[in-house]
Amino acid sequence: MNYCTWALMAQPLNVANASWQEVQRNLFPCSGDAYYDEQHERPNPLLSDTNYRYGWEYIGLSQ
Repeated sequence: MNYCTWALMAQPLNVANASWQEVQRNLFPCSGDAYYDEQHERPNPLLSDTNYRYGWEYIGLSQ
């Protein structure tokens, strides 16, 4: 089984032109095909916050 590294990114909602900041990195099972994984295996953020927007950024194949 392959594992890919994803970075959880956060962006403040109440700041004009705020940049995305990395919050944490996690490993998730994946196919090993970067294009497929970015399109179809993207994890759900699972975080809700009224001050930030969250999303996952694909880092690459880890194992």
